[in-house]
Amino acid sequence: MDISKELINLGFNKNEAEVYLALYKKGSAKAGELIKLTKIHRNLVYQSLERLVEKGFAVQVIKGKVAQFEAVDPQRLLEHFEHQKNQAQQIIEVLHKEREHESRDIRVYDGIQGVIQAREQTYSLKKGDTLYVLGSSPASSFPQLEKEWRKYHIEREKRGINFRILYEHTVDPEHIAWRNSQALTQARILPSAVKSPIWFESYGDTFGIGVPGTDPILFTVRSKEAAEGLRQYFEYLWNQEVVVDSGAQAIERAFYEMLDELSQGDEYFVLGVSQAAFDRLQRDYFLNFHRKRIEKGVHVNMLCYGDFSTVMQKLFNQAGDADNSLSHVKSIISETGIPLQINLFHNKIYLVLYGENPCVMRIERSDVFKTFKEYFDHLWNQKTQVLTGFKGIEVLCKSVLTANESLYLIAANGHLSVNYPDYYKEFTKQRVKQGIQLHALAVNRARNTPFARLPWSTFHYLPDGFESPMVVWIFGNTVANVLFNKPETVFLIDDKNIADYYRQYYDALLKLSTS
Repeated sequence: MDISKELINLGFNKNEAEVYLALYKKGSAKAGELIKLTKIHRNLVYQSLERLVEKGFAVQVIKGKVAQFEAVDPQRLLEHFEHQKNQAQQIIEVLHKEREHESRDIRVYDGIQGVIQAREQTYSLKKGDTLYVLGSSPASSFPQLEKEWRKYHIEREKRGINFRILYEHTVDPEHIAWRNSQALTQARILPSAVKSPIWFESYGDTFGIGVPGTDPILFTVRSKEAAEGLRQYFEYLWNQEVVVDSGAQAIERAFYEMLDELSQGDEYFVLGVSQAAFDRLQRDYFLNFHRKRIEKGVHVNMLCYGDFSTVMQKLFNQAGDADNSLSHVKSIISETGIPLQINLFHNKIYLVLYGENPCVMRIERSDVFKTFKEYFDHLWNQKTQVLTGFKGIEVLCKSVLTANESLYLIAANGHLSVNYPDYYKEFTKQRVKQGIQLHALAVNRARNTPFARLPWSTFHYLPDGFESPMVVWIFGNTVANVLFNKPETVFLIDDKNIADYYRQYYDALLKLSTS
């Protein structure tokens, strides 16, 4: 077969065909060497090389300020001349036989176009095959190269080629979430915070090492052993059961990683939310995050410490969940003092530690998830809590303000206003400000006391014999039996039916009372 003639039939001119054949047989050559081999005028050789590089059939490599050229794998002919595929295939087979010597096929791709041309070699993969990239960082995705990557990924998806990537910790979590939203793509953060000046890639029998930057360079070698070795290492890192990530950005990445994995109608569970979250990350961050969650239709069941549930409920309403159909919040009383939050979803546990040195521990084990979930369910479903001392009184009063409904007292005696006058004064001020009416069935000795003249209140008095250190508080769906011994003991019951029953009891006693 006259290969030169066939190349001309495919669209090469005579000089391009001769220069391409000489370059392919030589493997790597300077322009001067090609001029001697082909005996073509130097200007015509340079023109031919320029057109071969432009068409993607050759690459230029700068070595020590001297330009050298290499012919790209003839498979490129099939991509460029798809309508003459059969003819091009015959040329490739002959070229392989004519090769002057065998090599390990080590290649150097220089510059943005060189790296892109190297990555386009993955187009030869079969549908369902995978490209693995390990250690990608912001330096490998500056705007000009990112534009080319996006073109590449559109074509990759059309060909049904999978893409899996492990990013460095410095990558923006929203970029990772966006990447995971693409077809045939999986992206995660490396399990350790090591920074690397290079990236690795593997596909088919090809192993590559890339150096990012404004003038990137990529070295590839055709080695089945090296390519498979990188894939095994990638899988080891990908499947780590416990991963620790540190820094404020680690928390942001964890939240968006979780949201990306959840689908419309899914739910996740959060235990231990407190002011510590807002102390570490701005409120606007959580507002934007929950807007995206609500737009996606993901449910959250959240247990907050104390009255922080009110803060989160307002945030959810502001984020777009006005009817609380996707955001469910309850309060728990006993705060640990450790700024730790626990997120549960899809057999995964994220332990989020706020504070001066924030970090996230990711655990992916079904047995551990089950234990945490059972604990969450216990707290979520519990109806009775026992509190003691001033802390219990404080939680009780905050619960009244959070419920923001009328407060009913049975056997009121004024102990709270006497024992904690300053705190009770502030509580009353806030209660009046919120428009919470107090309805008190008081014992007789409370008549004509400052307690009986509280604002925004109605007082009636029970017959003698109702004197007791125990006072019943009824508000919203909650009943509290408060024992005013030292220390005070508060029995909180969260049950609508019981609260309704006590309100009926209040109404019955009201008929026995006097003004």
